[in-house]
Amino acid sequence: MMKMSHLSYPALVLAGVHLFSGILMAQKADPYAYSIQVYQLPASELITGFVSEKKGRLRAPNLPPPSASHGELEAFLKRDHEVMKEWLDKQGIALPPGSLACYDPATQTLALRSMSTIHDMMQPLVQALLETSPAQLAWTLEIVEAPGADVRQIMAEAVTLQNHQPLLEDLLAKGASIVTMRGETKAGQRTVSTQGLLREVPTEYEVDEKNRANSAKEQIRLGTEIELDPVISHDHREIDINVRLKHQTAPLIQRWDRLTAGSSPALEAQWSGLPVAELTTSTTLLDRETRLLGVWSLDADPNAERRQLMRAAFLRAAVVHILPLPGDRALQILTQRGEAVTPTPKNVRPVADPALPPGMQVRRFRIRPDFLSSGSIPATAADPFAGAAADMPSEPRFRRSITVEEILKSYGIPFPEGATANYLASSSELLVRNTPENLLLVEEYLESLSDSRPRILRQSLHIVEAGAALLRQVEKDSFGLPDHAAAWQTVQDAATQGNARIVRSLWLEGKGGQRSKVSNVIEHHYTTELSLPGPSQPAADDKTKPSPGRSLLGVLSEMMQAGTTWEVDPVIGADARTIDINWLLRHHPAPSTLLVSDEAPPEGVHRLAVPQWEYPEHQTDTAITLLSGSTRLLALWKPDKAEGDVMQAVFLRADVVTLEAEK
Repeated sequence: MMKMSHLSYPALVLAGVHLFSGILMAQKADPYAYSIQVYQLPASELITGFVSEKKGRLRAPNLPPPSASHGELEAFLKRDHEVMKEWLDKQGIALPPGSLACYDPATQTLALRSMSTIHDMMQPLVQALLETSPAQLAWTLEIVEAPGADVRQIMAEAVTLQNHQPLLEDLLAKGASIVTMRGETKAGQRTVSTQGLLREVPTEYEVDEKNRANSAKEQIRLGTEIELDPVISHDHREIDINVRLKHQTAPLIQRWDRLTAGSSPALEAQWSGLPVAELTTSTTLLDRETRLLGVWSLDADPNAERRQLMRAAFLRAAVVHILPLPGDRALQILTQRGEAVTPTPKNVRPVADPALPPGMQVRRFRIRPDFLSSGSIPATAADPFAGAAADMPSEPRFRRSITVEEILKSYGIPFPEGATANYLASSSELLVRNTPENLLLVEEYLESLSDSRPRILRQSLHIVEAGAALLRQVEKDSFGLPDHAAAWQTVQDAATQGNARIVRSLWLEGKGGQRSKVSNVIEHHYTTELSLPGPSQPAADDKTKPSPGRSLLGVLSEMMQAGTTWEVDPVIGADARTIDINWLLRHHPAPSTLLVSDEAPPEGVHRLAVPQWEYPEHQTDTAITLLSGSTRLLALWKPDKAEGDVMQAVFLRADVVTLEAEK
């Protein structure tokens, strides 16, 4: 019977289990029948190494290249199986004879052939490992505008429903999405995301006897701002989340207030009113649930017909496991060469080189030029019977340089008769002749040396603009997945076809633990305070004599960087794969606009008004975790003043690069 292996990790189901639809599964009625199942197994010990009582320090070898011969694949399977057998034994799972395991450290995917009873024991182990793997929150905010009757109907239905996703879909069919925002953050880390406009408004006026006005201004934010502070439960199934939401429900109101009454001169000042809806709450969602956060009326809308509409805010949340996407190569190797390894070989092995001892191969390994000087034999206990005279500096001693073969032997790599190791200084290579199993040990040891090499982080960011329907579908398809490379490819294909455009691309290279920043902006200065000339003052050195003094126009300004600013503070994990990043993006999707009122005041009225700058802006401030080489959709918003029904999104790719000497 053809069946899929069931895992509780939803992202795995969506991302990669379909690759394994050809897996042969045993009938549940026979607990001793052998079958193959595939697991996402995020065990760091298999990558960094663990100590086996029987065989010392072990770690899972990397998969051989696609061009590997049958003999190389079989040698790899033997070695890989022995490592997995020892590791599973430490977890209390003893593999019976005839079992065969193939593990891919790059994708953390295990293909296992064994009895049904063993697979039953694997399920809780896999679940426990998934629950302890790094995870973070992915969220989407959707604000929908619809007739008031429809909104009130979903309010009544929401009382009895735990998951409000069907209500969101029903309301979208009856209304329109006003706001769609997307983001991610680590558990216990506050994240803030905004979209809308920054607008200057007057906050202070000063009028002299000639009705000349001094003024001061400050910036306010128009649009939507959401702040989240999540906590993910230990089993990654529940999400406790504090939410603060502020949403503009109608256009900014500009009004004139009368400052004088009676016989005084008629004087009016311009002030602003911002219609907003706010909520602050705390709730709990299960993984991948949608919840109705709040509803609002549009009482302040200048259009009387629109006041019959309402808006509803929905929040969707999912736990994202920071794991690579599952791969299918471990399964392919196991199914293609497994029978040749266990129980008996069935295929003809490649003919060996007659110049080599039987069963041995030759491989070349690229190494650091200082390999011999940095390599050393593991320290042993000092000889307690050695005399002090042996360490006298004046005593002549014979020093012998350690050989490559001795270094490799000191790390537990066997060199049977006929095996050799030579260092080629001209090309910084090791030429090793040994059995396939021992060559894998050499490869593992040399890879472990790269842990001490310097590493840098390279990040590429792309801001894209496309039709709202396309980006909403991309957001939906990628929600909760650990890698959004497919979503990024979809957007790139759309850009190639003219259905999307890359608004901005930025690049950052830096070290872990060091803050980096890149900007592509216009340094825009704007007036914040105006002081008109005042009356003449006496000279400071002679108060008895009048002096014309000086009459000055005072103007104060501030500077704002209009464009795109991206700031990161990354930490590269000890495994050189996991990256924690504090991440800030400030982006202005359209040029700023100077607003000047040309409205003529009523006769006999003097009005105080100042020009006002308006800046469309999106901002995301969050903390995330991702794997080296992965791509993530980190933000999604609807830009103000954009032409047509479009949205913008941010894609980020980060790669940890280990520096090596050039060939």
